[in-house]
Amino acid sequence: MCNCIRENRNVSSFTEIEKRVWDGINGKYARISEDGYMIFDVLVITTEKLRQIHQLFREHKNYELLISNVSNLYEKVEEIFKKYNHQVLHKNIGYNIRMELYAARMMAIHDLVDENVLNLPEDPSKSSLGMHIFLK
Repeated sequence: MCNCIRENRNVSSFTEIEKRVWDGINGKYARISEDGYMIFDVLVITTEKLRQIHQLFREHKNYELLISNVSNLYEKVEEIFKKYNHQVLHKNIGYNIRMELYAARMMAIHDLVDENVLNLPEDPSKSSLGMHIFLK
């Protein structure tokens, strides 16, 4: 299916296997245009687009400060985790640290919603808000 998306293939060109996959996402995450092409209701990100976005991040005036602050935060959380956990866990503790940073990101998103900076759809259960496909 990634090839179908990347090549922007018309639905009529799908193989039987691709049609079965399409049937599973049609109406949920995508739909067909009048001329038979896929219209996605989720963000499609290619490697090249992601590279361009990361370049824009790196060019932002506060990028270095942000990276420095997040790195310092990571190290402080790592220090706490390592201090209070057995050494056998230290090798894989990075996952736990990243999950804590992810939780902080989610709290920031909730704060933005509470402050009406971000607006949720009327019925979030029927929304593809925040969903995306990453094509390598």
